Amino acid sequence: MGLIGFVKKHLSKRIGIVTATIEEQAYNALERAVKDELKNQLVDRATDFQIFSVIFNICEDRLRNILSILRREPVDPKEVSKNIKKVFDMYEGLTEAAYDLPKPEGLLTFIPRGFKAVAFDIFKTQDEIINSQLTNLLRKPVEISDKIILAEAIYLLNQYK
Repeated sequence: MGLIGFVKKHLSKRIGIVTATIEEQAYNALERAVKDELKNQLVDRATDFQIFSVIFNICEDRLRNILSILRREPVDPKEVSKNIKKVFDMYEGLTEAAYDLPKPEGLLTFIPRGFKAVAFDIFKTQDEIINSQLTNLLRKPVEISDKIILAEAIYLLNQYK
């Protein structure tokens, strides 16, 4: 909400931008969040439906208010489709790079025997921290909708330049 407050305060600077794709994903994410939260509660179906409806309506109204302060930018689908290819290629390259990361064992060749176990843990922890974004791509690939949003952002960046 701090970010939204900042955008509200600086409406004349046109810093809050949204596209139709982002709006659609925001509503989808909101619905998923409410459903996921209700799954954690053990209540009967009729009550779940009533609770879901009320909570979702309140959250949807709040989201609508937030989106109303953002500047909705149109995007050219042809130009965005050119960027989508680049974005897909970029993520494919990043995923390949994640598979090709060096393993800590290969880094231990210069470490004395008595320290290899400790050094292995240090190298492993450092690798996990340094390469966490790449290794996360292997565990949870980027959704197509996120790639489309990035392609739209590239398009808008080029428009603003």
